[in-house]
Amino acid sequence: MQERLPYVLGNNLSELVKTRDSTNKMHLGMLEKFVGGSRSNVNLGFFFAYKCLLESLASDDRDALYEICEGNLYNKLSDSLDLVNEKKLKLKLLNAEKHKSMTTFSGQVKLIDFQNYAGCRIDRKLNKENGLKEANPFFISMPNITVYMPSNPFKMTANFLGSSGYKGKGDGM
Repeated sequence: MQERLPYVLGNNLSELVKTRDSTNKMHLGMLEKFVGGSRSNVNLGFFFAYKCLLESLASDDRDALYEICEGNLYNKLSDSLDLVNEKKLKLKLLNAEKHKSMTTFSGQVKLIDFQNYAGCRIDRKLNKENGLKEANPFFISMPNITVYMPSNPFKMTANFLGSSGYKGKGDGM
């Protein structure tokens, strides 16, 4: 029997998410092999990241949420938890005990589509502060890739040379 995530959203995925016509099918196939390959820990990593997110929400662990979420997502989740607490509601995980000691995951993550973003950071607030704008490279067609450039090209050069001074959560630095 194949293990399933213990927390299933009751939606029909095929009706909600479809591969865009413009998606490079060859790249999608390669990424799907990478994500679902036998040597890949992506499935297990996704499982534990998702489980950690849900456990942090259920236990109202804001420190853990802050560490695992992008800033805007953290703020929205924190506001939602405030509302849950204000209404004196309690969040509960279903099947949590069954999956508490789980160290392997034999389920599958199905890759439906993908989008690469180049030139931006995970932290959207920093992107806004840097004045990032979508670049339109007229000389090359790049399906599934969006390139961003700062409004100040000198800032881009400083970032490239590593003298940006931007360090911290969500930066990848």
